Amino acid sequence: LAPGERLVAPLAEDRWVVLVTAGIVRLFIAMDGFEPTILYGNAGSLFGSHAMVAPEPLLVGLQSVTPSIVLQLRASRVEELTGSNRAFGRAVSTDLQLQMQELVRAFAARSAANLLQRLAREIMRLSDLQPRDRLLSVTEQQLADGVGSIRESIGRSIGDLRRDGCIATTRHGLLILDKATLRRVGEAGVE
Repeated sequence: LAPGERLVAPLAEDRWVVLVTAGIVRLFIAMDGFEPTILYGNAGSLFGSHAMVAPEPLLVGLQSVTPSIVLQLRASRVEELTGSNRAFGRAVSTDLQLQMQELVRAFAARSAANLLQRLAREIMRLSDLQPRDRLLSVTEQQLADGVGSIRESIGRSIGDLRRDGCIATTRHGLLILDKATLRRVGEAGVE
């Protein structure tokens, strides 16, 4: 998938499972004209209908943040393996528990944090997926989608983080300058 390319499907109508083998992708939900990120994933992340029970159709999709390689698996086969192979079932269960913890943190941040705090947290979530690289190849629109805001508001908040010395902007994305301060800003809204 190229950056920005997406796979979208109403979960109740179309079952799918995707294994990320390279790159960074985001799982999002479409609601009220926004597409906030539910979770981010990188190599080894497993996303799809095996993880969600939807009583009504939810528009949940997957979008590439960086160039990514994903394998689309048959949902029925993943469910079959989960039931018949204990080690695989435990691995999927553990992965789902970690995803649920991240989902709870994301919900808490959206509920209690202001835009600057949510943006700092979003940047840190992406940065943590590629710890050796200080440059995040991400656009203002991708960040706006991730936090459920509009690009103009994100631009102002990026300016604030830039003035505080946390980040620098380049034509290729954001350069992380002060990870510790950025993390403190992001955590302030969820403590």
